[in-house]
Amino acid sequence: MGGWDETQTATFETAWRAWRDLARDAQAAVTEYAKEQGVPRHEAEQDVKTKARGGA
Repeated sequence: MGGWDETQTATFETAWRAWRDLARDAQAAVTEYAKEQGVPRHEAEQDVKTKARGGA
């Protein structure tokens, strides 16, 4: 009745774990950057987003 096979499920779960781990690491890096720069975390996050989009 539809659904994914074992290989598809395992692949999805592996990708999801990798994404979650990378997101956690990115959040930790932004927090550390904010502390080093002496700025609020939300400002550091906005700075990272702007630069990632190619802004100055």
